[in-house]
Amino acid sequence: MWQGIVCNPNNGTSILRKHLHSCSKYPYNVDKKQKKISLLRDPQIESVTLSNWTFDVEAIRLALATMIVIDEHPFSMVEKERFRGLLSVACPQFVNHVPSHFTVARDCKKLYLCEKDALKITLKGLKSRIALTIDCWISIQNLNYLCLTAHFVDDEWNLHKRILNFKLMDSHNGKEI
Repeated sequence: MWQGIVCNPNNGTSILRKHLHSCSKYPYNVDKKQKKISLLRDPQIESVTLSNWTFDVEAIRLALATMIVIDEHPFSMVEKERFRGLLSVACPQFVNHVPSHFTVARDCKKLYLCEKDALKITLKGLKSRIALTIDCWISIQNLNYLCLTAHFVDDEWNLHKRILNFKLMDSHNGKEI
């Protein structure tokens, strides 16, 4: 016959909370003094670096925003069941800190503003000239777009291309451009 945890109904759930804080199998009970190690593989030089790893919510949110922008995922991806399932396996500490799609959108905007400031600093410090080009096209939804791009060579003679502005246009006639 099964015997569960016996408690007085007047005590509430405090006995369960005490057990939760002392249970070694609960994934969020981590010894804060214990360091975790991380192995980082660098494919360019085929080496592995060993370092300490600490849980950093801000670093994970920045990486999440970068992934959403680069891979063109919707902001709502963070609210999908399978994404949260992946996080519960890959980084269980972050499951309770997953931001809403509104917060992810704000993080992406912050990332954009940081990149914009970094680009301004880069362009101000250039010793070479900058070539500007425009490109016009019509989307599948029949919307007209115009893109302003800067091309430049840095001090190490590497060619760079950066989008400066992206605009929705009424039409692509010469006067509008």
